[in-house]
Amino acid sequence: MKLLAILCSIVFTMKSCSSDVAITNKNTEISSQKLYYNAKIYTVDENNPLAQALLLEGNKIIFVGTNKEAKLKANKNAKKIDLKGKLVLPGFHDVHMHPMEVGSTTTDFVLNEEETNAENYISTIQKASKDNPNVEWLIGFGHSINTLFNAKRNPLEIIDEAVSDRPVIIMEQTSHSMWINSKGLELAGITNSTSNPQGGIIMKEGGKLLGILIDNAGDVVFQQAVASLKDTDGEYDGMVSYVLPELAKYGITSVSDARTYWKRKQHETWKNLANDGKLTARFNLGLWAYPTENDKEQLASLKSLFSNDENSLLKINQIKLYSDGITHNTTAALHSNYKEDFFGLKTNNGLNYFTQERIAKYIEELELI
Repeated sequence: MKLLAILCSIVFTMKSCSSDVAITNKNTEISSQKLYYNAKIYTVDENNPLAQALLLEGNKIIFVGTNKEAKLKANKNAKKIDLKGKLVLPGFHDVHMHPMEVGSTTTDFVLNEEETNAENYISTIQKASKDNPNVEWLIGFGHSINTLFNAKRNPLEIIDEAVSDRPVIIMEQTSHSMWINSKGLELAGITNSTSNPQGGIIMKEGGKLLGILIDNAGDVVFQQAVASLKDTDGEYDGMVSYVLPELAKYGITSVSDARTYWKRKQHETWKNLANDGKLTARFNLGLWAYPTENDKEQLASLKSLFSNDENSLLKINQIKLYSDGITHNTTAALHSNYKEDFFGLKTNNGLNYFTQERIAKYIEELELI
């Protein structure tokens, strides 16, 4: 049985035979009805699980039923599409995705997550540097933090051996740490005496930097690196050329973007996509709450960006924050200490990006919108 792709821009819950569904940008005009017939439509209705035809008018499903009934209800100008027995399913909603990051052209190279010897990364990083001579920051992705923890020499020495004349930053495969060379640390203003930021750890051994930035310490520098890119259209182009077609291919029609860096104006890129009529699915943006920002100023900014038009394919109606880290690198907050001690700090029970009190404050303020 062939699976229909033509209706991948539709998300609907068909508990009844009529559902309000936004299927196009509100600025797009539809002058006639569309009638899909000769189909096998799964309705999610236990009493009537399958139907033959689906009638759309503008951005609404106005009828689901038999071919005969649908043709009687359709007007004379309706565009008729014979699906020839294909299966029509409701679209999938992905509640946690990073679509703009996935499609971005920011990453210059990828390391093998399965590699257990950090020394073997040197040749890959050197090749990436040779292949990308004009980028200010060389940005990579993919290694395992455990590979760096188990290295026989300082990870900073290893990455400096690979590239020392310009900044290099590599996001670990969970995104909760960064491997950075000395040039990158210098540009970020990080020295042996730099204190840990809120929600992050600058790894040191014997007071000397290891080139590993944990959680928010790494995220802050990574955003600095991305902000330096000359390819300002990389995220827009990546969405159009790769992400949106991939979502449509697999029937994902509604997405929650789980981290929108508004200080880097990612929300403006999303708005441009919507205004240009490029979006082919619904998106709900989760604006990133920066742990080092002043709460009063950040809350005011988050409120000003709120947008929840039910007729739009783009809504800015969520906030994304981390309360703590992850168990993978012992930064998830626990009541007792971890058995492993990677950081040599006074406490070894994780960290907090946001305390419980701050989270409660944000919820209380933002619920009033």
